[in-house]
Amino acid sequence: MHVQGQEWQLQSEFELKAKAHRVSYDNYKSIAITDINGTLYKYDSLGKLINTYSPPKRSKVALLEADRMMNIFLFYENFQEYVFLDRFFNQTQPLSLPRDRVGFARVATVALDNNLWLFDDLDFSLKKFNTRFQNIDITTPLNLILDASEYEISFLREYQNQLYVVDKNSGILVFDNLGNYKTKLPFKGVNWFGFLNNEIYFVQNEELVLYDLYTYKEKRMSMPVKTDFVLLFEQKAYFPVENKILIYTFK
Repeated sequence: MHVQGQEWQLQSEFELKAKAHRVSYDNYKSIAITDINGTLYKYDSLGKLINTYSPPKRSKVALLEADRMMNIFLFYENFQEYVFLDRFFNQTQPLSLPRDRVGFARVATVALDNNLWLFDDLDFSLKKFNTRFQNIDITTPLNLILDASEYEISFLREYQNQLYVVDKNSGILVFDNLGNYKTKLPFKGVNWFGFLNNEIYFVQNEELVLYDLYTYKEKRMSMPVKTDFVLLFEQKAYFPVENKILIYTFK
C-alpha cells in the first residue's frame, strides 16, 4: 500500500549539536544520537538537550540502544567494548568482550535479560553472551542462512521475544529468543529499523516502510526528506537531516 507524499506536514524542527551517526529512542519519546566521534546527546521530543556524554576514548559507536529500561547501551566495534549509562549518564566501566569466546563482534545489542546478542565475524555466527558469567550461552551458525561472501550485518535488536538482524544484502533475519532461525523479511538495502506497536519500520529506496509483524501487511510512504533514519512516535516522525531533526505529522 502506498501513501502519497502530501500526507506529510512539517510541524517543527530543532538543531542538533552534531550530525547524527547513530540514533535511538525510548518510551518517554526522548531521542539519543551519537556523532562520528562517539559523543552521545539526548534530547526530549521538543528538541531540548537533556544530557551529553563524552566517552574517554573517541570512536564511532557501532550500535546505540536507548530503549532498555532507564539505561543506554553503546557498543564500540573498534575496541570490542560496551558501556551502559544510567539516566544521569553515569557509566559502568567499559566492558570488553573476551577474545577467547568472541572472535570479533561486528555488532552487539543488549537482550531483554540484560545479556548481549552479537554477530561474530570470525566464525560467522549469532551468539548470546552472558554478561554475568562471561561465557557464550547460545551459538547459531549462519552459514546455511547467509552467503558468507556477500553479507553486510549492520543492526540487530530484540523485540517481543524475537531477535531481528539486518543483512543489508538479503533482508531482515528473524530469530526466536533462543537463537533459532525463523524467517527472513525480504527487504534489502536496509541499514536500521525501529518498532511502533506491532510494526517494524525502516527506510528502503527513499520510502518509509511499515510492516506488521503479525498480519504481514505492508505500507509504504514517500518520504519528505532524504535520510537513513526515521523515529516514529504514533503520528509524528522525526527525521535526522544533517545537523537538524525535522518533525513531521503523517496519516
